[in-house]
Order: sequence, then structure tokens, then C-alpha cells
Amino acid sequence: MGVYASFSAADAEGNPQSGSLVVNNTAQADPTSGLTMKGVSMCLSNTTATAYQLYLEVNPAASADGFAQAGVAVAFFPSTDCSGPQGGMAPSTLLDGSAGGWRVLQQIVQPVGGTNSLLVRLVIGKLTATAVQGSFDNLLIRPR
Repeated sequence: MGVYASFSAADAEGNPQSGSLVVNNTAQADPTSGLTMKGVSMCLSNTTATAYQLYLEVNPAASADGFAQAGVAVAFFPSTDCSGPQGGMAPSTLLDGSAGGWRVLQQIVQPVGGTNSLLVRLVIGKLTATAVQGSFDNLLIRPR
């Protein structure tokens, strides 16, 4: 599958009792585009608000070729369980790994009409065949 997740005691606030999610993208890059984006996801059901505010702290690791990104991708579904065909997607927000350290990512997501669930993916993008990872902490999603 090319992706796995693990727990780390290190987190954005320096609290080892809380920890963070580490996502590791081990997939081979696509030879035509050179880009691969992999991540972990969760489905939020019964999401009928017209907009959602996403807040997340991200620590994308740098890669050997200098290109690594970490962030969030959101898909909209008419079903209540993120199954079936997608109704649309929000633009992905990705942070570059070259700066290093924890950074805040905020995004307003406006689902298309008829959306009843959101698939929220925490993703790592890369260009190389080398594994790249990033850490995620303090995810907040709320109706706006």
C-alpha cells in the first residue's frame, strides 16, 4: 500500500503524554509525474454544515531531494459513511518540509451541496523512491 502510521511521543506542544501521529509514505513515485501522495484517513459522518474550519499542526520532514510535503486533503460524499462516488474535493493544503519544525495549517472547507460525510486525509507528498514521513498533531474540525 505504501503508507503506514505510528505513534510518536514527540508532539507540537512538547507534551509526551499527548504525542502525535507519524505518517510514513514508502510508495514508489509515479515515473510520469514523479509525485506520490499517500496518507491516512478518517470519515466524519452527518456533516451537513455549509463550511468547516480545519486546524492542524504539521511537522513535514525534509527529504533527500528537498521535496517533501505534509498536509490535509478533504473529499465530500453524498453518503453518510464516505462510501460510493465522491461529490467533490476541497483544494489540498500542503506544507513544504524544507522549513522544518512544527507549523500551523488552517483551512476553511466548503462542501458541495448534498454532502453528508467528509473524508479527511492526512497526507505526505514526495518525488523520490525514498520513504518520507511527517507528523500531525492537534487536529480540530468544526462547523463554521
